[in-house]
Amino acid sequence: MGSYISCASNTVPSSTVKVIHWNGSVQVLQKRITAAELMLDNPQHFVCHANGLQIGRRINPLTADEKLDLGYLYFLLPMPKLHSVLSGTYMASLAFKANSAMKAAKRRSSGARVLPLFDDFMRPLPPEMKKDVFLAEGKQINGAQEEQLTVPKLNLEDDPDLSTALAQLRLNASKSWKPKLETIDEFRPKLRDLMQSNIEQFC
Repeated sequence: MGSYISCASNTVPSSTVKVIHWNGSVQVLQKRITAAELMLDNPQHFVCHANGLQIGRRINPLTADEKLDLGYLYFLLPMPKLHSVLSGTYMASLAFKANSAMKAAKRRSSGARVLPLFDDFMRPLPPEMKKDVFLAEGKQINGAQEEQLTVPKLNLEDDPDLSTALAQLRLNASKSWKPKLETIDEFRPKLRDLMQSNIEQFC
């Protein structure tokens, strides 16, 4: 049985649609749109449902006239990945992007510094632009209303291959670490102790 990206539905408002782009930007929509509408603004990309991603199976896209459902997470992937077999490493990469977006949202809500990629997206819009939603790079789509960034958690612990792949990605991204070696002083017995030992041997 394969492994899916599972999303905690209670963390996704039912009135919104979340789309994670391949560059890591997150798009939040408050109304349903078709996959074709989304792809028109993103040439050479296709839309797939996060719940439909399964390791070892082909990545199947939404049809052009299929609408994105409220309360669910979707990925916008490059066209070369269309119908390709999903590997654990690639799935971990997708999960990593979604988790990064989620952590950025948490940092934003706590007042901490956020990643530059999400600065523009999460900055409050002026009143005249409230009916438009923008991607991190400034694209606009369909007059959908912007909402606070919310990305569901992804369950990675259920699949060992996925967890290992994600751990490897984090390992490669982190700096190499070497343990600090401390000098161990050798035991040097005192001269009188050596003499006493020699005397005892001959007694």
